[in-house]
Amino acid sequence: MKVKIKRDEQAAITRLTSTSLRHGTDIKFLVEQLNKCNGDLFSFTKGLARVLKKYIPDGVKSTVSCQDCGSTNVIFEEGCSSCKDCGSSKYG
Repeated sequence: MKVKIKRDEQAAITRLTSTSLRHGTDIKFLVEQLNKCNGDLFSFTKGLARVLKKYIPDGVKSTVSCQDCGSTNVIFEEGCSSCKDCGSSKYG
């Protein structure tokens, strides 16, 4: 039963993401919201965020702060979030 619930939840997340994109929601916003979900690097939501992050153009400013130095000077580069102040980079 737990597997079916998980598949239902994944289907719902996928449909909501698709609907959001079709109605003009910024990919950056979706990625940042999905990354707020609990889970490890291999969870469904983190995987979906990694896939979507590839479609964010390089140099777009993130709305999250750097986890290492607290700076808000964080941009997306090559599918990663990079802090321009301390050089910290996070993929995923």
